[in-house]
Amino acid sequence: MSKYEVKLVNIGEEVDNRIRELEIEVKDIRKANDNLTRANESYRQENIDLRKEQFGVEVAMLTKKVDDLKREIEIHEKAEKYNADKVLRLVKEKKELEKENKDAINEGVYLRNENEGYLEEIKELKERNAFLEKLHSQHRYVFSEIPNTEENMKMVKLMKKHINKDRYTLRWRGQYLIDGEDWKKYTDGQPMNKSKCIRVYIDSKGDDTTEGFKESEVQTIINALDTHIDKCQEFVSTWEIEGETDDEDVTWNKQDIKQSRQLLSYFTEMQTHLEESKLARAEVTNNVT
Repeated sequence: MSKYEVKLVNIGEEVDNRIRELEIEVKDIRKANDNLTRANESYRQENIDLRKEQFGVEVAMLTKKVDDLKREIEIHEKAEKYNADKVLRLVKEKKELEKENKDAINEGVYLRNENEGYLEEIKELKERNAFLEKLHSQHRYVFSEIPNTEENMKMVKLMKKHINKDRYTLRWRGQYLIDGEDWKKYTDGQPMNKSKCIRVYIDSKGDDTTEGFKESEVQTIINALDTHIDKCQEFVSTWEIEGETDDEDVTWNKQDIKQSRQLLSYFTEMQTHLEESKLARAEVTNNVT
């Protein structure tokens, strides 16, 4: 073998030896690495156990806080839903109240217009009544100062016989006390045999009255006034707010109640007067016939 070949053989052997040495070193390194891995796992487990011991209480407390927060969030969500439903209910109630208020205002306007027409009609009726009362204040008899003689009395009775009895009644009373009689005994009127003259009255039959109203008309007006006053009082009690200034509709209804009560008093007195007049006419008729 040449020197060169020998040198190559030696180099090859040295390489083989070095490879074997490296393999042994790698094996040792792997073994040492395995030992370190096992030690690391042991230390990691010990660290976990240590953490559990040190922070277990805190973790439990935090877990409890988280649960409490979840429950609180749930309560707030329920409250929020309840409030949202309540808002919807309030909005609905507000719309209903606005509608009721609008209806009440419309009714108030209607009542005002109705009452204005009613007051105008009352005004016309009062003017009519004033005219008839003026007529009533004048003499109601048709004939007067007829000498009280037998012949004249027969004439009066004949007039009564032929008068239109479906429409009129005829009656008479004595006029002027005869001489020699004491007038104090006859303050309510003297009988015919104590009278100088005859006074003849012709009255309309039926429900005609000196006030210009029939009794049925007066009762109808009284009933309408009662109903109108009740409606106005209901409106005032519904919309009047204690401690606050009345609005225009409440003020107007209060004034309307006052006026309507005055009218009610007027027609109630008229009704009483009609009843008394009716009784008085009946009494007079009985006395003179």
